[in-house]
Amino acid sequence: MPFTSITLRTYLRAGLFVLFAGPAPAQTPPLFSASLQREGDGALSLHWPSQTGQSYHIESSPDLVAWTADPGHFAGYGGELASIVRPAGIAEPTRQFWRVVGGASASALTPIARWDVVPNQRIAQGQVLNIGVVAFSKAGIDRVVFTVSGQGYAGTTPPSASSMTHNEQTNVYEYWVPLRANDFSSSGGFTITATVHGKDGGTKALEPLSFVVDATGELPAPAAWVSTTGSDTTGRANNRSLPFLTPGAAVGAIQALNGGSADGATLYFYEGSYA
Repeated sequence: MPFTSITLRTYLRAGLFVLFAGPAPAQTPPLFSASLQREGDGALSLHWPSQTGQSYHIESSPDLVAWTADPGHFAGYGGELASIVRPAGIAEPTRQFWRVVGGASASALTPIARWDVVPNQRIAQGQVLNIGVVAFSKAGIDRVVFTVSGQGYAGTTPPSASSMTHNEQTNVYEYWVPLRANDFSSSGGFTITATVHGKDGGTKALEPLSFVVDATGELPAPAAWVSTTGSDTTGRANNRSLPFLTPGAAVGAIQALNGGSADGATLYFYEGSYA
């Protein structure tokens, strides 16, 4: 199998890393360049462009003779890939080498994955909604990359999760990212998609989900209460002490207050059975 590789050489000079890139001999696929970046916490991360259908892995060496493959594979998708090659707080040798190796993806497993979040939720002004995905693969999951579209999203781009951690909103260990209302510049609907990347290069794209964000606090938030002892005659929207008897009457009252729309409304049900 032909491979494309690039050797990345870094030298420590007064605390600054200087990067040199050069192709390995006898290349067949197109060459690609890469960059080594210092993260805000001091970690070093390697960034390079990817091609759809290609699989990449990183190798490291202290002397350009003995190379060790780092764990994990990266599936190309046509955009930039990145990986931490030296975590923050790790002692830095005088000289270190990295090599990114790419080749055609072998037969890869499609990860098993699903959303673990209820769609059409509203993120109120100042609040946070954790967007979670449950994912598994025999080869292991490398990362889950999310894409947010709409309402001037200006948060982490793209938001991604590379390990399962506890999502306190679902009480599940999963791949999740927080979406903050403050990360949007306007209020209204937006969509989010997720692509799960297996460590063998397999991928699975989940269907888009829709949500609403009230970034500016301008969206109406009507509510109504429904109780088996309520009344559709005396019930009032936005009044907990005057519940309705049926859900239909509660929705109708909300629509009457909002020009025929019940968008963003919340119905609260007291214990009981409702038709």
